[in-house]
Amino acid sequence: MILYKYYNRKIGVAALSKKTVRFSRASTFNDPFELVTANIYGRAPLYQGAVDEVSRIFCLARNPLNSLMWSHYGDSHRGIVIGYDVKLAKLAECSEYIIPVQYGSVVYTKTKPSDCFFEDGVKRIFESDCGFDVNNIGSLQKAFLYKNQVW
Repeated sequence: MILYKYYNRKIGVAALSKKTVRFSRASTFNDPFELVTANIYGRAPLYQGAVDEVSRIFCLARNPLNSLMWSHYGDSHRGIVIGYDVKLAKLAECSEYIIPVQYGSVVYTKTKPSDCFFEDGVKRIFESDCGFDVNNIGSLQKAFLYKNQVW
C-alpha cells in the first residue's frame, strides 16, 4: 500500500535526499477536532502535553491529487508529494505504533465527538508503555482520528 505525504519543496527535497520522514508534534495541529477528544489539551492537566513529550505523529493521505491537501500542506500547490510504501517503511508494525497505518482511517464529522480520554484504550496509552491493541480501535479513532468534515 502506498500512502502520501504532502511537503513544502524545501522539506520534501530534504526528506528525499536524506531518506527520512518528518513526524510532527500534536501541538502543531490546526484542526480544532484533532486530539480534543483525548482531552490532551483540555481538562486533564496531568496528561497535558503527554503526546508531545512521548509521541510524534506521521500524517499520510491516500490520494496524491487532493486539492485541499496540496493547498494547505503542499505549500499552495508549489510543494511536492512523496509516496511511501508503508510495508517497506515498516509503518504497519503493530508493536511500534499507537495506531499502525492499516488502522488509521480518519473519521470525518460535523460535530466533535464526546470526550474519550478516560476510556480504557486511550488512558492506558498514557499510563503505560502500551502499544496498539485492535480491541481499542474505536476509542483510539475517537481520540486521534476525528477531523472536521470540511477536510
